[in-house]
This record gives sequence, C-alpha cells and structure tokens, in this order.
Amino acid sequence: MLLNIINDVSVRDVFVKKTITRNSRQTKTLKTSPVDVMVKDAGPGRNVGLKRATVEERFSMPDHTLLYHGTSSENAASILTYGIDLNSGKPKQNFSHKDGFYLYHDFKHALRWAHKKHEDDYAVIVFRVPNPLLDREANNGLDLRDYKDSEVLEKWKTVVRLCRTGSLYMPEWREFESFSFIQGPICINHRDMIKRNRPPRYFFLHRKVSQQLCVRTESYAEQFGDISNICSVIFYVD
Repeated sequence: MLLNIINDVSVRDVFVKKTITRNSRQTKTLKTSPVDVMVKDAGPGRNVGLKRATVEERFSMPDHTLLYHGTSSENAASILTYGIDLNSGKPKQNFSHKDGFYLYHDFKHALRWAHKKHEDDYAVIVFRVPNPLLDREANNGLDLRDYKDSEVLEKWKTVVRLCRTGSLYMPEWREFESFSFIQGPICINHRDMIKRNRPPRYFFLHRKVSQQLCVRTESYAEQFGDISNICSVIFYVD
C-alpha cells in the first residue's frame, strides 16, 4: 500500500523532497510548504509509538496549537494532496453525522485510534494551527471542553445525542448546525447516556479527560486544512 501511495507524484515529493505542492481551491494559485515526514515500522512486536513530549518538543511553535489526525496511509496522502474532505466523514459520531473531520488534542490518542482502525497501514498527521484560527468567537466555533460547567455539559449532551442518533433534522439541531467547529470531551458511553439517561463517561489519557475537535463547515475546512498548517506526517507501515 505504501509503495502505491509513493507512486503518486505529489506524495512522492513529500517523501523525497519533504515538500508538498497543492493547488489551492480558494486562490487558484500554487502553494508550497515544507512537511516533515517520518516512516515507522509497524510490524509485530515493534514499538511504533513516539513519545508525546518528543512530538511536542519537535513541532511546537509560539502562538500555535498542535492537533493530531489519525487515519490510514492512503487517506493521509489524500489529505496532503487535496485537503480535508468533509463528505468522507463517518455517520453518527460525537459531533457530526457524515460531515465531520476529527482531530485529537493528544498525539497518543490519535496514534491509538489510527492503529486500532487501520492495523499495519496507518498514519498520524500533525497539524500546527495558528491560535487565531481556533478562536471560537472569530471563527464561529463551539467550545464545549469545560464539562464541569452544567450549562456547557447540557449543550454537549444535546450535541452528542443528536449526532449519535443521526437526528440532525430535529429543530434542536438548528442551534448548532452553523458552527464551523465543535470541540469537547470524548464520550465513551453514548448509548447508555442516550437510551438509559446514564451520566456521561469520558475517555481519559494521562489522567486527563481527552478532548477532540471536529471541523464542520467547508469554508473552515479549507482554511484549517491548508498545507501551511500541516507540519508533519508520520506513516506507520508493516
């Protein structure tokens, strides 16, 4: 699979020259930005992980936030070449239904997810996003990370319930449908929470509640997925 991907001219440039060229849909001009590429052995018994601190130390930059997207090697190549495709979003997720692109705030979570879903052929894309692009007021985003706030928690539960049941036709969804992004904690018991009215349970990593961000509108996806916001792609292959 990896060899087939490398045969694509633009993706081969990523490996050989560590740069990627993409035709911008917005400006119709050719943009070039350096992308750091690593290839790791994902064979049986291999330690495929990178330390979170190592990743953060290598790619952190003032006034930017690191976010991580775990996916297959093929999908990673597509994102590098064409950008974010919201139509590829999976149905009935926490903050979307067939129209979301998800990123984790923690590298290790993205790595675990990618490995679980794609086994021996996966990748983690490291986004380094300017903080102004994550400003919820400036970009019409919805920040539901403060799960200890009762009002925020109720909104989070409503979003998860509507998206996980595919009920975006309900009048309740009108409050949320125009947000360019939604971020908040990862729910691991949505069925019990929705059907049995149980308290929500969250995914914990490093003794903290793990958070995710979902890109939701085409215009924001084009800004967010600009090649200048991708600083690294780590391919794991058998």
